[in-house]
Amino acid sequence: MRNEIGSHFEYDNILKFNIKSSSFFNFVDFEDYIFTFSGRSAIELIMKDILKERRIKTIYMPSYCCQSMIDPLEELNFKVEYYDVFLNEENILDYSIDENIECDIFFLMTYFGLGSSKIDDTVLKFKENGSVIIEDITHRMFNDEYHSIHVDYLIGSIRKWLPIMSGGFAAKKNGKLNLKPSKTSTVNIQTIKQAMKLKKKYINGENINKQSFIDLYSEGANVFVELNYTYHIDHESKDIINHFNFKEMINQRRRNAKELYLGLNDLEDIEFLSNYLLLNKSTPIFVPIILSNRNRDSLRKYLIKQNVYCPIHWPIFSKNNSDIPKYILSLICDQRYSFDQMKRIINIVRYWYFNIKE
Repeated sequence: MRNEIGSHFEYDNILKFNIKSSSFFNFVDFEDYIFTFSGRSAIELIMKDILKERRIKTIYMPSYCCQSMIDPLEELNFKVEYYDVFLNEENILDYSIDENIECDIFFLMTYFGLGSSKIDDTVLKFKENGSVIIEDITHRMFNDEYHSIHVDYLIGSIRKWLPIMSGGFAAKKNGKLNLKPSKTSTVNIQTIKQAMKLKKKYINGENINKQSFIDLYSEGANVFVELNYTYHIDHESKDIINHFNFKEMINQRRRNAKELYLGLNDLEDIEFLSNYLLLNKSTPIFVPIILSNRNRDSLRKYLIKQNVYCPIHWPIFSKNNSDIPKYILSLICDQRYSFDQMKRIINIVRYWYFNIKE
């Protein structure tokens, strides 16, 4: 086994031997939901669903987001306004929202397992003024409270959490979805599947050229731009979801996050974005830490040298974007890893802190 942590999920066919159960994603509070090819295509599907019932001119979006969320909105020629999401003086994630802005859609995001209670009153005001409320719950879909009580639609990307080739969802609070994906994506995900299988062999110690699956992942990523809302999740990924042990995944992520908190919380120049996260109720997708920009880049490079790959959420793509990505690093805590790997991350970060940090 190679001691590598993070980056893309590798293929895992052991899941098929788990007992099949009803899907974890049942959205009991919503009248209708559907599995989509990706989170991006879920956004497009919901926009077209809303257009069947009303016009859309302006969408009020958080400044802290991924470009793949904005692209389908711009392709539909909507006007996108941004409200600022920032780190306040106490390095707590905060919002600056103009409640007087008129918008057809208010788009809510919650980050790294944190809830939306801080802005729920504001969301309600937009709803009372006639705005449709959409929440991207990708980062908190496995929390006990996984969405705002004021939402009309949910979207999310499941493949950020699981070893699947494709997978997102769209859910509608009231009424049936006017549109449903109808095209198969099985052929389209073969490059990604091949990359995941090669990485699995590489992680297991086989003589695989690492660049070969990295190139395949990059090539396969194009499919998430190419396939629109008419394509549904591929059949194998849906089968994996139906066999996945979500209870163990949730417990493992919470255990891993706790280890990282305990192992690093004494380092004064490193702060946790979600240090008040209640791990008995919230399941972290990552454990984000905050550093100066220079030290963040230095730590990330050092982790990579040690074969630990921690992402930055998200690359800044517009002058309207939040500056949070300059200072944040997302530590890995997912279910592929246990105490030994978390201890390794802690030891690497502590060595960097006491020997390399500026």
